[in-house]
Amino acid sequence: MVILLDHIILQNDLLTLERRATVWDMQFNPSKCCILSMKRDGDKSLHFYTLCGQVLQLMTNSPYLGVTLTDDLSFSTHVRKICDKGSGTLGF
Repeated sequence: MVILLDHIILQNDLLTLERRATVWDMQFNPSKCCILSMKRDGDKSLHFYTLCGQVLQLMTNSPYLGVTLTDDLSFSTHVRKICDKGSGTLGF
């Protein structure tokens, strides 16, 4: 029950953002937005959200301010990406 209420609240917040964007003469690009449900163990949320009439895509990882965030809250993907970039720079 509590989890369902959280989903409803978040979807309502997205609808509020849409309305405010219209008032401020702005526009969201839902194709650049995604869902990243984070949880260390157990089942992750499979609830889908909409923004501007489009269902947001569910992702397992996503970059945020230079850090790759993953749905299992590990940094292995981010560390691997940084190491690969460093190895490429050195020509290995």
